Amino acid sequence: MQSLGDILSNRNFDEPTEVTALRTFVQERYDVTPTITLQKDYIVLRVPSAALANNLKMEQLEITRFCKLTKKLVIRTGQ
Repeated sequence: MQSLGDILSNRNFDEPTEVTALRTFVQERYDVTPTITLQKDYIVLRVPSAALANNLKMEQLEITRFCKLTKKLVIRTGQ
């Protein structure tokens, strides 16, 4: 029987490249650190203001292409 330490040492805890690219895109363009949640079928991007969320929604196609997203992008307000 394996110990919990052995199981966790074999696990990859690195952030997926999609999430890293998305976070970098928002930080460089808008100087805001978003909260990103990765789900099975979609990625939730939370930003602090509705105005920023609206801007991102308008650029959603560009974001999807630039960050090479394979899942649906959901943009929400609130932290």
